[in-house]
Amino acid sequence: MNQVICSRTDWKERVVLRLAWITASRWSEIAALTAKNFSLEPDGTLILDWSVAPETAKADPHRASRFMRIRGQDAFDIIKLCRTLQENEKLTNLTTARVERALAPWNATAHSIKRGALRHAAQIVETHNLNPHVISQLAKHVDPFDLPQNTV
Repeated sequence: MNQVICSRTDWKERVVLRLAWITASRWSEIAALTAKNFSLEPDGTLILDWSVAPETAKADPHRASRFMRIRGQDAFDIIKLCRTLQENEKLTNLTTARVERALAPWNATAHSIKRGALRHAAQIVETHNLNPHVISQLAKHVDPFDLPQNTV
């Protein structure tokens, strides 16, 4: 996915594609975000509030995975992007079709972003002997102890 992200000439496209990757999100979830979905903590951590209710989160909007912490360069880039937006303007106007065309040279689809991110997370969990439940939490499933079932 890094090749796809780095191949984009528009820095805003790189930021939103990276956001989709690090949050293991469907493109429609990313396309619905505005600057209002983010809040900055005093320590520089950016909090993403999925108040747009990701598809698999609609059953329980109060569970912890509604919020995600983003730190480091990713947080900085998202803040920079948000500062360029008008009130209520979406983070991106990239359509799913345009994302599909951008991913085509890598034999991937817009659905590949979420699926690929979850596969990558699974490898990290195994390599570092982490709690496997973080994968289902990343996938935004209602039951954090349930395995992903409806992720494309």
